[in-house]
Amino acid sequence: MISRRLAVSALLFVAVSAGATLWRAQSRATAALQGSGDGGAFVSVDGGRVHYLQTGAGPDLVLIHGASGSLRDFSLALMPML
Repeated sequence: MISRRLAVSALLFVAVSAGATLWRAQSRATAALQGSGDGGAFVSVDGGRVHYLQTGAGPDLVLIHGASGSLRDFSLALMPML
């Protein structure tokens, strides 16, 4: 009886955790597509939307942030120095 309860509890925990993870990922994706107050604009690339910000003068330089980063990672200190 205890092992059955333990198995059901473990299954429920896994299901709730997976659901919470998917919800969090969807929330972040939605926020990214709506823009996050960083300014900039969107451009279509191969059927997807890419958020970009163009600043400064001189030759073009493209900075691409990592999967968990955002435009703010560059705009806080790096962009003014470049």
